[in-house]
Amino acid sequence: MRAGTHGRRPDGGVTLAACPDTPGRPVPWRWTVRRTDTGAVEVEVDPGSITVGRTDHRGEDLGFERDGGVVLVAVPVHGEYLVAHGTGPWQRTLGSGDVAVLEGEEPEPVRLTATGPDAELCLVRLASTTGQPLRWVP
Repeated sequence: MRAGTHGRRPDGGVTLAACPDTPGRPVPWRWTVRRTDTGAVEVEVDPGSITVGRTDHRGEDLGFERDGGVVLVAVPVHGEYLVAHGTGPWQRTLGSGDVAVLEGEEPEPVRLTATGPDAELCLVRLASTTGQPLRWVP
């Protein structure tokens, strides 16, 4: 999702991704990733149903496999990062304010490449406490 397409919050922050993503959906709330008005990335989860891991990276290139049923949220905090499928079928350059949500029931190789030494990325890993696959639909 590109910068400017996210919902502005009353506190001045921006919701980047959430499940459910729209109020009034007949699904109980599970998780929210947002940027505060200062640009910090915050993650809130229902600890009874979701486990969360968060790592922050500066100028690093990363390669790994996203586990099946896990949702990854990549948030460039400063500069740009290239987010790509590990074998090349797709890639996107994300700048500050953009977000990439990677999900699916099958494992997926992922590459995250910093476009410069000052590029900063917050990577959030969300998984179900029950072992059921997590889904996210924009």
